[in-house]
Amino acid sequence: MKKLLLVSIFLLLTLSSTLFSDDMSKDMAMLPEGTVKISEVIPTMGEHWANPENLPLGPIFMVHDGKILGMEYMFTRDMMSEVALPEGTILQMPNLSIQEKADHFDVEWLPQGHEGFDVPHWDVHVYFVTHADHMALLPDEH
Repeated sequence: MKKLLLVSIFLLLTLSSTLFSDDMSKDMAMLPEGTVKISEVIPTMGEHWANPENLPLGPIFMVHDGKILGMEYMFTRDMMSEVALPEGTILQMPNLSIQEKADHFDVEWLPQGHEGFDVPHWDVHVYFVTHADHMALLPDEH
């Protein structure tokens, strides 16, 4: 039941936050003020960019070749267990500066966390590109 609630909430977040024109560029000029590069290319996600004040929860912007591929948010189990919304509530994703339609999103439970956020949490990736496009991203091997 909680998994269904989580997916439903993120679907609402994504859909309610992507009401912008199809022809908008997703270039890095759209990144919010204070956003800095926090990682090199991570396989399947590209570079990560964020405002340090928003870490670790996000938004974290996934970038490749100067284009924004998607956004990442992180939520702990405790944060999700506190969700109690009245029927009909529509949520807005905080700090959303990229105004694109989402192609898809991936939700992953990380019971051990990961570097930078080592507590159990959900990683939510909202992608503006196809699944095949982002899955092909690998670090440069020079």
